[in-house]
Amino acid sequence: MRKFVVLALFLAACGNDTEEKPEGWMPMEPVDMLSPDADEDAGEDVGPTEPDLPPPDPCAECPVGTLCVNDVCETACTSDDTCPAGLACVTTPAGDICQAPTGVADGEACAQDTDCQGGTCITDWTDGYCTTLDCGTFADCSRLGEENRCLQQQGSPNLCVRMCESSSDCREGYVCERLNARQGLCAPDPRVPIDPAVLADLPFEIVCEQAINQEVTITYTVNPATTSYMLTPFAPSNRQIRVQEIGLPSGSQINLTGGPNGFQSVPNQIFDSHNPMVIPALPQFAQQLESGTHTLRVLSEDDQLCWYKIEKETPGNVIDVNVYLVGLPNINASNAETDPNFVEVMAEFDALYRAAGVALRTVRYFDVSPEAADRFDIVRDEASLPLLLSESQRPGSTLEDVMSVNLFFVRAFNLGGAIGISYGLPGPAGLHGMGNSGVVFTSQYMGRVTTDGFGEEVDGNFFTAQVLAHEVGHYMGLFHTSEQNGFSFDPVEDTPRCQQISANCPDITNLMFPLASTLNTEISPDQAFVLSANPLTQYDPNVVIEDPDMGGDMNGDADMGGL
Repeated sequence: MRKFVVLALFLAACGNDTEEKPEGWMPMEPVDMLSPDADEDAGEDVGPTEPDLPPPDPCAECPVGTLCVNDVCETACTSDDTCPAGLACVTTPAGDICQAPTGVADGEACAQDTDCQGGTCITDWTDGYCTTLDCGTFADCSRLGEENRCLQQQGSPNLCVRMCESSSDCREGYVCERLNARQGLCAPDPRVPIDPAVLADLPFEIVCEQAINQEVTITYTVNPATTSYMLTPFAPSNRQIRVQEIGLPSGSQINLTGGPNGFQSVPNQIFDSHNPMVIPALPQFAQQLESGTHTLRVLSEDDQLCWYKIEKETPGNVIDVNVYLVGLPNINASNAETDPNFVEVMAEFDALYRAAGVALRTVRYFDVSPEAADRFDIVRDEASLPLLLSESQRPGSTLEDVMSVNLFFVRAFNLGGAIGISYGLPGPAGLHGMGNSGVVFTSQYMGRVTTDGFGEEVDGNFFTAQVLAHEVGHYMGLFHTSEQNGFSFDPVEDTPRCQQISANCPDITNLMFPLASTLNTEISPDQAFVLSANPLTQYDPNVVIEDPDMGGDMNGDADMGGL
């Protein structure tokens, strides 16, 4: 799975991996010892009594390149590379010597820290993962003949990882994540098959079809009254798919691999196994909404491909959310709706979206299990995020219930400066309990003054609401207005662009600007179209949203879930 948040990662210099014996090395000779069962009196009457002499020094003749440890000459070393095959360089009071390891090498399976020669077992990873934390170079890693290297991370501890060229180099449950054109690291395979219970008894139909020569052509119908629809192909095995094109009733096509609609294949480029897409995606593509019979061609790595379609007859004006609380001190599902900080955060979120014609309607609060709270309260690696999102549950049985966004509030992120991550662009509407079912976000700024991405002081609750609205925007299908690379921009036509990200960018006032600022509050009309076209926004005739420029009531008649 490609990462949505790209961390700055690089490998320490590798050096020479050839294992050579140190100068002066020689095999140790066996030492014969008196049997403990020998009769101490057996030689009492043999020969004359000898004078008492000091015992011989067993290490008096230790060869160059060895150290005397416990009366035995042991091979000295400076790293694992200077030891014979199968031995590791171990620190003792006498110095560093070659010994048989007491644990397995980095990258191997483990259940606890003591299983690992490097001293750390990452239990969150599949079957456990041995590593050496805070490494500086490859020489610090526990290797034992394996291809292990030191992965250096900005904002997170360095750790030793198993290198690979392909997934066949990795143990079961792991895949080769590319670091560059030549090298990768073995990371947990995120492609855990979807739990069949997640797909059972849904208020919409899921169709599964067999691939022929790794290709599936989906046939579906759009009703004349439809104003927009989401079509979501996905692999239940979580293996890779690639959407190709949509054939329209008129005979024309929507090319999803490039051109104006190429951005609609971004989900399967990032997340591999699914590709939700809304038609029409933007106002300029209104002509792509046709009633009648359509086809979608998809390449599939697996033999089975599933899909579903959600149609809308009216643009949405409300959004419902499910807030999952993950180990927050003194806050749980029973008191969150009256907690002053949560009340303010959700009110600010509502105000930001109301300006785009979408009101926050229902807010449901849930506690994750105690085990999940202990495990995920502080996010330290991206491999944990799909596991956390899988804790979400279907909030009800109706279509209205399931068309809601899951928001996971954790205590903090320790992940290279990230403060929130969306697992959709857009996400699969209506599916809960999967590794891409929502947004994960930090609560660490709530209730205090903090600074934004440009060093300006800002109220922490407003900042939290602002960045939360940004991440939910991603899950609804909004891209950054400008990317930090200087040449990638969102596909909407009414947002400014900036080739060198700074406080002077013309799009800094937009909610989807890539760096958090107190000014990121605006949602353009085209961006508002994206929000209202997604089935995660629903139409509620009881909610009237006044134009904020006309001084209308911003609260309207929305049910704020007790806020």
